[in-house]
Amino acid sequence: MGGLDFNNSLAVGFGMNARGAMEIVLGTLAFKAGIIQADLFVALLIMALVTSISSGPLMKWAMHRK
Repeated sequence: MGGLDFNNSLAVGFGMNARGAMEIVLGTLAFKAGIIQADLFVALLIMALVTSISSGPLMKWAMHRK
């Protein structure tokens, strides 16, 4: 629909998945406000780090697929 082939669309999707900074900020605010518990906060931090760290290599992999 956007005019990209599958590999480029996949790379864009991997890039859009990296949203770690916003998760960390919102998670910290929610934790300090008492909305979420420590175990959920830790899970949010781990997910933010994993998605941010993995987005670059996954985008590179998607762009060089044949």
